[in-house]
Formats: sequence, structure tokens, C-alpha cells
Amino acid sequence: MSAKKILKNKIDSFLKEIKEELTEEIIENKVNEVKAQFTNPVIFQAFQAMSTELKRITLEDVLKVDFKEIQNELETIYSVVVTNGFSLVEEDPNRDSTWWTGAEKQKNELFYWERYKRNLERKLPIKVVRNLDEDTDIVMNHIENPEVDGFNRLGMVIGHVQSGKTGNFTGLLCKAADAGYKFIIVIAGGMNNLRNQTQERIEEGFIGLTGCTKVGVGLDIENNTKDKRPVALTKENDDFNSRDAKKAISLHDTHKPMVMVIKKNNSILKNVIKWLNDEFPNEITYPLLVIDDESDYASINTNKEDQDPTAINKSIRKILGKFKKSSYVAYTATPYANIFIDHNIEGDLFPKDFIYCLEAPSNYFGASKIFKITEETQDRKHIIEIDDNEVELPLKHKIDHIITELPSSLKQAVRNFLLNIGIRCLRGDETEHNSMLVHTTRFTRIHEDISNLIEDYLEKGKKSIKSFGAMSNKLEQSNFIRDMKKTYDEVFPDIEENFDNILEVLTKKVQEIMVRQAHQKAKIPLEYRNDRPTYAIVVGGLSLARGFTLEGLSISYFLRTTMFYDTLMQMGRWFGYRIGYEDLCKIYMTGEMADNFEYIINATEELVDTLSDMNDKKKTPKEFGLAVRTHPESALQVTSLNKQRNAQDYYIDMSFNNTLKQTTHLVKNENEIDHNYKAVGEILNKLPNISENIKKKNNYVFRNIDKKIIYDFIDDFKVFNYKNDYILSLKTHLPVAFMLKDIKENDLNFDVAFISGEGEPIISTELSKLENLTYARRKLMETDENSYRIKMLSNISTEKIGLTDEALTIMKENKIPNNSRREIRKFLERPLLFIYIVETTENSDIRFPAYGVVYPNSSEKIEKFVRLKINSVYLKELLEEEELQDED
Repeated sequence: MSAKKILKNKIDSFLKEIKEELTEEIIENKVNEVKAQFTNPVIFQAFQAMSTELKRITLEDVLKVDFKEIQNELETIYSVVVTNGFSLVEEDPNRDSTWWTGAEKQKNELFYWERYKRNLERKLPIKVVRNLDEDTDIVMNHIENPEVDGFNRLGMVIGHVQSGKTGNFTGLLCKAADAGYKFIIVIAGGMNNLRNQTQERIEEGFIGLTGCTKVGVGLDIENNTKDKRPVALTKENDDFNSRDAKKAISLHDTHKPMVMVIKKNNSILKNVIKWLNDEFPNEITYPLLVIDDESDYASINTNKEDQDPTAINKSIRKILGKFKKSSYVAYTATPYANIFIDHNIEGDLFPKDFIYCLEAPSNYFGASKIFKITEETQDRKHIIEIDDNEVELPLKHKIDHIITELPSSLKQAVRNFLLNIGIRCLRGDETEHNSMLVHTTRFTRIHEDISNLIEDYLEKGKKSIKSFGAMSNKLEQSNFIRDMKKTYDEVFPDIEENFDNILEVLTKKVQEIMVRQAHQKAKIPLEYRNDRPTYAIVVGGLSLARGFTLEGLSISYFLRTTMFYDTLMQMGRWFGYRIGYEDLCKIYMTGEMADNFEYIINATEELVDTLSDMNDKKKTPKEFGLAVRTHPESALQVTSLNKQRNAQDYYIDMSFNNTLKQTTHLVKNENEIDHNYKAVGEILNKLPNISENIKKKNNYVFRNIDKKIIYDFIDDFKVFNYKNDYILSLKTHLPVAFMLKDIKENDLNFDVAFISGEGEPIISTELSKLENLTYARRKLMETDENSYRIKMLSNISTEKIGLTDEALTIMKENKIPNNSRREIRKFLERPLLFIYIVETTENSDIRFPAYGVVYPNSSEKIEKFVRLKINSVYLKELLEEEELQDED
């Protein structure tokens, strides 16, 4: 272990006692305080006496430590902002809704929770552990007191992909065991490696044993006794079978909780049912908790109403029906399919009793950080766009596709991964796991081909680095190292770590890097060992798309395609926590795929906002289910066809409440651009005379403008025209036909704003009366010969311009944040039409008008729906590939 790593651990230990009170303002003082102690010879000698590891470190070594880097890392760890989630609950006046927090938690001995909590506190900031404690308390209140005579509770917990849902439901089952739940079933992923990974987590957090070896909570000397050790009915590498279960326990021995982690597979579920029926011919009176991980996958009944439920759905229902007392909690990051369950069908798994939405901590490396374009850079710093894959790795290909060469972008991704390993080692993380994800196909045979090609390329790299990496003239000796240097210069222009130092580290580490396949037919399993770091390039498909966690993932090469929100988000294994190396994380994908992720993120955030609004209004899960079935622009795209089996008519909510619609696709034709300049001039001529009252800096705002003026402008302005209105409405942020319909049917007038950007003053006869109006500079993406595409037109500042002075004063007086679109829109009096004149960052000669509309967030939403019928041939074409199951 490096001096820096040891010192960081010592500083971490020093701060542990006071970290509950730690704030950003005092972190620097505390770190400097620690630094002073380490540089004091007397204190340093005391540490030497305490630690055999530190005896090998001289005071000179200590003085070389970059305390600023340690301070930054500590700030990342201890300045985490965490907030509790929120619920929709079906209230029952006859039920004790605070049975856990109000009474049982205080009087019960929290054996399982307390030791799990202590285990977490060794790895996580205290605020994160406290938040998990509070979240699981809320869910405990939502499930039922096991002392109640009989119950069947159905609920759902919505989290984020790779955000710690497993840790959350492990905490829940620990508390459930403390409360008296005697039988706990965790339904994990649909493949062995996913189930095995979940089993391992449950063994560490609840059982305390892997085989005969103590792990995790089992190492807790303070609170460890055989009398209370949970009975494990499944093992790390063995799914449920009745023979082993009978060996493990007689079911009538009820003083210990029993837990099984089973694969989401109907034959396994049927084995569990048979075993329960053999042991208990009648109804079972022991309280049951079922945790259904990735519950949107396979658990949903996708058959028609007049048919029997699908096999897995039916088996889960049978297990719940076998117990007099049962609580079922579905966990998912993509809840669309769950909410589409018909809540009127008796006995199905719709979360009728509660929906709880978890909030991710501020250090969560999630979709918004990765895919949303920042206002400062107008770019996605973690995305490296791929455009060289179509020959060797086309997005659409058949099982017999032959790949003979890796695309240059995939070779660069491999080199990037090697650099990341070296950089992390220099940062003191040489004992941490490092992974790279390669997800390009659903076909196992092609996985094997890609793995072999990567292995060949990696072997050449290993030889070059080992042979020449330490030489002063290494760039002259090796093409591979020259390519490494080029990748370093392109990907890490601002990084502190020196290329020569990175190569020097890699000469010692590169031999440990391996290539592994993650699918059912993989010959050598991927394993993250506890006694040494694993450096792995992992090639796979479905396993990687449905719950399998890659430790220390920093590089992803992703070429899979799908049109469904839930499938696409689940494929994103790169989400999670990347403390200390978030800046190294890169995702290689096409620009179109990155745009799809951003589109889905916006839609998902709208869904969560809807849930939050309904929580404020004390709505129930059933009401939320109805709302989602008519959610804007989501009916076709949220989930697979069989999960919305009866969807033939599509209803799009066109109220536009609390939405932003803006031009992102612009016509390229010069005549049409000139036409749009004239349209902008015409609306300007129809507006009131300019006065100082309507000028805000270099922006111009006109209030309460007749809606007919707005209608004429939007109707006249030329936007890029897709082949039909359906595509236009779902694939762009500007569904013109629907906007015009909305203006006709509503009596709302508009505000209009002409907004300045960062460019030079605009010279235009149409806009000559707007003095000092300037061009807005935007990054351009050329989509085809007919259109331009910009990534982002507006920002939060755009929407603020729509606020009146009175609204700004009210927000300030009531301490309402003015950096939240949702809050800003609550204070908009009318919809705001905003107009920019854009010039591109690449070429200032490319200029064109663009516009958007911000709609207020009304407390009373007026619902107006437009029904779309989709041609069955076109629908089949879009959905055909999604109905196929991945081979692996």
C-alpha cells in the first residue's frame, strides 16, 4: 500500500469521529489540521508506533503527499448530499401506518439491522447510511406488521440504475427479520451470474457466511451468535433445490429467519412452490417478505386478459397466496411495465398499496451527469462518439455476421482503459478493481469473436508496454505506445498524471489485465476477488444489461440499440458511484444513442416529477397508474409490446403543462432560413413599441401578446419536416401540429422574448429595431444534407427571463430556488415564446433563427389528449427486433 493510500486511510479514520458534523466549510481546516499533525515529527512517531505499515514510511515520504488531492477526495466523500424519497400510499384508516417507526423499532432488538449498519459505516459516509436507515424505515411502515393476523401488501420501490438498490433491500430485509418476518425470498435476475451476485451481497449483509467462511456482518465480533444466524436455503453458486433446503432446516424451526435467493426462472419458482406444498399442505401462517429485484423484467403478466397469466407471474402469485401474511416489494429503476399492470385485475402484482421513490445521493454518477448537455460546455464530457462501426460492428446484424477486425474506436477504448488503470494506480487505487464493458451484440458467437480480437490486440499491447514502457525513447520503439500517447493527448488534455509515469506503472500491472465473457456459455467466469484487484475487459450482452455489476467500471463501448425506455436504461451498467475517478469515465457510443438517452432521461424526470406532484396532492398508486397510461410521448416507447399488450390507440397528453418545446432540428435550405428571418421580423412588427420597461439587459420581453400572433408565427416558421407527424411528435422537442392545436383550443395569451447570446451584435434588417441583440453560439451536429441539429437551444436563464419582477421578489422572499425549472415554471404567468438567432461554434457564417416555448407549471392541470393510431406494419417494423430474446 502506498504512503498516500495509508495516509488517506489515517486521515479518514481521524475524521470518522467528527464526520457527522462535517460540512464543506470546515473540511479544508480539518484536513490542514491533520496535515499539520502528520508533519509534526512527534505525532508522526506516534503513528509509527501504532502502525507496522507506517514504519516503512519516512517523514520525507509524508511531506511528498499531495494533501490537496486527498482533500478533494474527502470533499467528494463527506460532502455528499442525500435526501429521503417520497411515497404514494393507499391510505387505510383502520391500519397502523407507523407501526414500525412509532413502536416496533423502539421495542425490538435490532440485531440484524445494527450489524448491517456497522458494516455499511466501514465503507460509506454516515449521512448515506443514515439516509438508508430512514428510507428503509419508511418502507417498513408501508409493508405490514408481522403481528397482524392476516395481510397481503403489494408495493414498489423505484430507484436509479446501479444506485444501491441491493443495499437498500438488504437493509429492508434485515429490519423485516428484526420485526419478526420468518421467511424471506429474494427473486434476483434471470441468469445464474446475476443470482449468484445477489446471493453474495445477501451473505455479506445479512447471513454473514459464505459456505463455512465468515464474511461481511459475520465478522462483527460485537454482535455475532449462531443462535441468531439466518438460515440460508440457497448458496453462492447453488440455486434453490428442495434436497439442500431440507438439509438446511426443518421449516417448523421458526426462531430464526430463513432466506433464499432464487433466479427469476419458472422451474425454480415451481420447485419452491412444490417444496412449500410438501411441507405445508395448508395455508402457511409464518409472515413472508418477497423482494422482487428488477421487477419489471419477467414478473409482469404479458398475456391478454382472457388468457392465463404468464408462467413467472403466476408462480409469484402462487407463492404469495400460500401465506396468510405476505408483503411483496418490487424493486426497479425502470417502473413503466409495473405501472402498466391493470390495477383492476384481482391478485396481480400492481403496487396497489404503495410506491416509494428513492432519491440518489449527490455523488451518484447517473444519467443526468453523463448525457445531459451542460450549459457551460454545451457538450457531454463523458461521451466519445463512435462513427466507424458500420463495417465491422453494424448496429443491425445477424447471427452469422463475421467480424475480422476491431473498429479503431474500440481499439482506442482498450487503450483508454489501460491508461485508466495506470492513472488510478498513481492516485493510490492500485488495490481497487477496474473494468471495461463491451456491449455490441446479443449473439454469443459474436461475443466470442470480439473477445478473441480484443485478446489479440491486448496481448500485442502487453508485450509492447512490458518491453518498452520504461524506456526513455519508448515512442520510437513501439507503434502501440505511440497510439497510447495519442489517446492520452486526445482524451486527457487536462489531466495531472504524466504519461511517462502512467506507462511506468503499467509495465508492472499490464500482465494482470484479462478479457472475460459474461454470458451463459462463458467458459471462465468473471470473478472479483477479495485478495487482489481484478482488471477485466468484459464482453457480453443480456447479463450486462440486466443487473450484473462491473466493479470499478470506467470505460464502456456500447453499440446495442433499442427503442424502449426501460431496456435502454437497464443496459447502462456505467451508472453508479465513481469516487476518485469520475473524470476518467468514458462511454463510447453513437451520437444518436446519446441523444436517445437524453430524451429518455427527460421523459423519466417528467414521470418522477409527476409522482412528486401526486405525492404533494396525496394521490394513490392506482391514480398514478392511470396517469402513466396517458403520459406524454411515452405510449410506444416506454416498454416492450407484450407489456402493453392491448395498446392499439395511443393517447398523447397535449396540455403541455410544465414542459419545454424547442427547435433542435433546423432546416438547412437557405431560402427557408431567409423565410424564417422574415417570420421573426413579422412577429416583431406585430409586437408593441419597444420601451425601457420591456428591455432586460440585451434581452427584450413583451407581455400578454395575443395568441393569434403566436399561432401565425409558429404556423409560418419552417422547421425540419420528418416523413410524418407521428415521427415529428415523438422524435423532436417541437410537435408543431399539436402546439397549434393547443393554441386554438386554449384562451391563453403569451409572453414573447428575444434573447441575446454570447456572440457579436446581430446585423439584420428584420431585427434592426432590437439594439444590441446578439447571436447565441451553439454547437452544431449536421444530421443530413437537409437539416442542422443543435444539441441545446435554451437553458435555465432563458426561462428566468419570463419571470416578472414581482415573481422574482416573491421567490426571493420565500427562499424558493430560482435555479429549478420546475419552480420557475410555477411563477410564469403565461407561456413564454422565446426567439434566438443562432450562430454555430464551428462556423460563425452558419446562422439561423430558432425558437421554443416554455409552458407554466399549473397546479390544476387541464388534460387534453390527442389519439394516435399507428399503422400496424410500421409498428411491427419498429418492434420486431425488440421481441427477440438475447441469446446469452
